[in-house]
Amino acid sequence: MKIKVTLSQLDQAKNLREAACVIIYLSLYENFYASNLLERWKNKVHPTIRDYRLCQQICLGTIQRKLTFDFLAKKQSSKNRLKLKRAEKVILYLSLFQKLFLEKVPLYAIASEGKRLISLFASSHFQSFFEACLHQVNPETFEALSNSKDSAGLSAYFSLPPVFIQTMLNNHGEEQAKDIFNVLNQAGKTHIRYRKKNKELEFSSIDTTSPFFVFEKPYERNIVEFLSSDFYIQNATTIELTTSLCSLIPSKPQNLLDLCAAPGGKSFLIKDLYESIDLYMNDLDDHKTSIIKENLERLKLDAVLSQSPAQHFPLGKQFDLVLLDVPCSNTGVLHKRPEARWRLEDPQNLLDLKKQQKQILQHASQLVKPEGHLIFMTCSLLPSENEQQVRGFLKEHPNYKLLKQKTLLPSSQGFDGGFGALMKKIDIS
Repeated sequence: MKIKVTLSQLDQAKNLREAACVIIYLSLYENFYASNLLERWKNKVHPTIRDYRLCQQICLGTIQRKLTFDFLAKKQSSKNRLKLKRAEKVILYLSLFQKLFLEKVPLYAIASEGKRLISLFASSHFQSFFEACLHQVNPETFEALSNSKDSAGLSAYFSLPPVFIQTMLNNHGEEQAKDIFNVLNQAGKTHIRYRKKNKELEFSSIDTTSPFFVFEKPYERNIVEFLSSDFYIQNATTIELTTSLCSLIPSKPQNLLDLCAAPGGKSFLIKDLYESIDLYMNDLDDHKTSIIKENLERLKLDAVLSQSPAQHFPLGKQFDLVLLDVPCSNTGVLHKRPEARWRLEDPQNLLDLKKQQKQILQHASQLVKPEGHLIFMTCSLLPSENEQQVRGFLKEHPNYKLLKQKTLLPSSQGFDGGFGALMKKIDIS
């Protein structure tokens, strides 16, 4: 018996675990984004703040830890093979997440809610295997995986695709790679930039080379307090990379074209660095453009907006500074985008991204004035999207010179992973 899981079930889900089951299913198997589904559920059902936060924690944590639960469940099955329907996997995995990672949720509540979810979304034959797994899998079983020395074992423990695990081990060594993996499984921190230069606030600052005061949102303070035009929610990695690259531009650029602009944070940062600069901000569709408009209005800024695929932006006008924050694997922000790690399992996804990045970079090179500058950025940790992409571009475009490139790794201080490169267009005639 195949039970269909639909959006209409989410719209009617009064129970937070029922909502979580639908959200996780649609995210893992129907290509929906969990964050969008959570927002939809909140707007349709109006759960309490407590229920919403617990549902969010269960959804994002379960999606993030899918590979771990795959591994642990297979260990409990005959012949180390798992023959479960999709909905059965979701019910088991969200229950295991609560047992292993949410200490305050009692086991009897997890079992009771799991039984109710089985009655809604699965066959009664699944009940015995569910109960056995819930009984036998424990924190000690999970922690034993941390001693693994091979990429397969580490993949199960950190719930990251083996190919990514091996790439990080090769590039950074075991100790640093494990630090990165740990950060990519922790909740992301909220950083805030105070937009007035060389000013200090009462909060503990985060060190960057920028002239702006950057701090982590205090736990006890509501984010609404920081939605005035004086503040912008922005990770310290973005601030550090953008500021350090712009510091090498010898004269103030008169205009900036941001080809992949939404939500606009990097353009707004550059505007705050160069107050007289004219902003030209482009993105793909109405939704992304509307986000830029909302932020411009809140920050009391102006910009010329356009909608176009970055690789097909109209040629003609050239700019002092062109910024490319290109689509990428998101490997530096996997803790904030839980679905992104599973796109790494298909090599074709990365090949398609690299092709798109190259097309955007090549097209953008024609939009830079002579002696102007081009900034290329990603939130990726993969050299194939970063240094190798820049190296390939420079080889094909001798009229560009690399001034600086820099990678920041995810850290326990809340820095995301990211890469930036600054190139100058030169005269070779």
